[in-house]
Amino acid sequence: MSCLLIIDSSVLIELIELNLLHLLAFYLDLKDAVLVVPSKVYNEVLSGNRSSILSKQLPTRLRIISSSLEGLKRLRRRHLQLGDGELEVIALAIELGKAKNMEIIALIDEKKARRIVADVYRIEVHGTLWLIVEFKRKRLIDGETALNILKKILIHGFYLSENLLSKAVEIFEKDC
Repeated sequence: MSCLLIIDSSVLIELIELNLLHLLAFYLDLKDAVLVVPSKVYNEVLSGNRSSILSKQLPTRLRIISSSLEGLKRLRRRHLQLGDGELEVIALAIELGKAKNMEIIALIDEKKARRIVADVYRIEVHGTLWLIVEFKRKRLIDGETALNILKKILIHGFYLSENLLSKAVEIFEKDC
């Protein structure tokens, strides 16, 4: 294992709702990565049948982990505007990032949280759109499929700036 992807609820919900967990499983295998679901995210999002979907789709590449309470309390005092899931993603990225030879990527869609992760803690951070681009780059999907996924997330109310949307469309249309 050379990489940990630590996922927040918004990204995980999109992947489940769009039925893309199988692509994430292939991506994790290609990257020799593990998906870390913070326990607060797991409890928030994966109640009921969603938890069985996750464990069936990602049986060998899934870890549900809790961050240290002290680290979480410290972050909560410093970043009152962030939710519990986002805070635990950051806490785990900091804690697990102490392993020097491990690539850590935080997966968060919320803009404010992404800025904090990148600017304050210098942790690589991406979101749902980045994963779709990665699926295409790794040839797990073609451009037409990527465009269809993009349309679906926009219908779900996913916000993208005009600039980001045009860049994504350009990437996805390259092989359509």
